[in-house]
Amino acid sequence: MGEPAVGNGMPSGTYAPTVLVADDDGSVRTFVAEAARDLGCPVLEASDGLEAWMLFREERPEIVVSDIRMPGLTGVELLREIRRVSSDTEVLLMTAFSERQTVVEALRSRATDYVEKPVDLETLRGHLQPAIERCLLRHETAVLQEEVARLREHEARESRLATLGRLLAGLAHELRNPLTFVKGNVEVLERCVACTGDADPQGPALLPGLTRADLEALVRDLAQGVHRVEDLVKGLQGFAKPRRNEAEPLDLGEVLEASVRLVRHRMPPHGVLRVEGPEVPVFVFGARADLETALVNVLVNAAEAVTLTGGRVGVRVALGPYATREYDGVAEVVVEDDGPGIPQ
Repeated sequence: MGEPAVGNGMPSGTYAPTVLVADDDGSVRTFVAEAARDLGCPVLEASDGLEAWMLFREERPEIVVSDIRMPGLTGVELLREIRRVSSDTEVLLMTAFSERQTVVEALRSRATDYVEKPVDLETLRGHLQPAIERCLLRHETAVLQEEVARLREHEARESRLATLGRLLAGLAHELRNPLTFVKGNVEVLERCVACTGDADPQGPALLPGLTRADLEALVRDLAQGVHRVEDLVKGLQGFAKPRRNEAEPLDLGEVLEASVRLVRHRMPPHGVLRVEGPEVPVFVFGARADLETALVNVLVNAAEAVTLTGGRVGVRVALGPYATREYDGVAEVVVEDDGPGIPQ
């Protein structure tokens, strides 16, 4: 079996259809194979119809050039086998002038074209080139269809995100009013507790079964809960704002702060989330939405890793010493946790 070899007819790295040449006459097979290589195509070679069919099933070449009269399988039988599994493969059959009836049979079996033997190089190229161009067109069409599908999926995702943003904006708005009310009442409670002055924390109960120390702890926990909800609402409002997904200069500390605000409520009650922002403003070039999404995903994973242990999650910005002509250096956001890790 022959190995694919790329010729010089097409730029390196570009798509080129593979040509399978099937002929029991070695000189004809070599002649056709060299013509295909000269047009820039990788080539496979088979010395009979059965070998050609096995190669086709294994490699799926886009173009097949086959003699009609071969041992194993004839060219027409090979064509029929190919058509059972592929309607797009270009199949060119080579035939002698006296085999016109066989040519008619081949065309009825959906052969792409036929070439009469003996054939000169110019005539052969004239049959191969249109087949190659059709393959290139199909390839380009497939690439464009994939790109269109990708763009449509991106558009649908953006639409879903926009809808989610509107829902989050409405939710944040609905939460702010009762949150403001609760926050005001907590502040009143804090002032009331403060008015008890230097009373013994373990002294007489201010309420049945509730000492001053108990009340202080209760109000302190309530205030912390309100602050956590307030941070969450601010994060929802920031996420709901319309954002361009285009690359732009970004303050890394600001993006990190917004991401942490969204995730802080996911920390377990006894967990610790420590953030070390950059000492000086660090600006990076990127898409804010993508960067925030990436940071939130990593932070959520870290928070979930310490859920059972109530451990620590650390976030810090490290500035690398790497610099190029275009950039002043590299900024790294490092997220670390002391969770149990993945079991081996």
